[in-house]
Amino acid sequence: MTAEVGAARHSLSVADLATWVRRSAALIAEHAEELTDLDAAIGDADHGTNMKRGLAAAEAVHGGRRLPARIVEDGFASVTSPGRLEVLRSSPTVLVDAGHNPHGIEALTGAIEEAFGFQHLVAVLGVMADKDAEGILAGLEPVTDAVVCVPIDSPRAMDVEDLGEIAREVYGADRVVVSQQLGEGVERAVALSEGYDAPLTASGILIVGSVVLAAEARALFGRP
Repeated sequence: MTAEVGAARHSLSVADLATWVRRSAALIAEHAEELTDLDAAIGDADHGTNMKRGLAAAEAVHGGRRLPARIVEDGFASVTSPGRLEVLRSSPTVLVDAGHNPHGIEALTGAIEEAFGFQHLVAVLGVMADKDAEGILAGLEPVTDAVVCVPIDSPRAMDVEDLGEIAREVYGADRVVVSQQLGEGVERAVALSEGYDAPLTASGILIVGSVVLAAEARALFGRP
């Protein structure tokens, strides 16, 4: 087979792509519950449903007509997820992630190790009262040098002192700091990261534990 024939056989027309996108949308709709269940394993439980709703809403705006394949493709390609492994500053690197259950933390820590390779990492943690704080801390402990517990501005938040007690059971008292404000907690984490015998570029800070905390952290660093 020549290269030209091979390329021709494997090329896609606009019609082929449109058919593929429509089939993908149908599969998303058909398996939305399965996608949602899979997504729950990393702490969200909404991506399958949201993809289906988003595409349906966009098509509804256009009179119920199917959108051109290129528009759908470009739209999904441009999607961002603020508060998901987002870099807020550098030297030291400050990351924020909305992970809020043990499965999400497991996936997150693996991604951080793969993408950043920090020598030292300090967690800044706040959680809601109905979350598995001990499980989250157990997932963070092997990959972080210390944890700074902070409050969340929500009536559903776990009391920061209670969180600190659980953290001491998991980390040991000498690796736990309790702060009464997020800004103060980040400053304490920065001070800890600066105290390690390594370049600042080799140290990181991870703000994690709640979607609400992620939003507060983004606001603290001036992110829209």
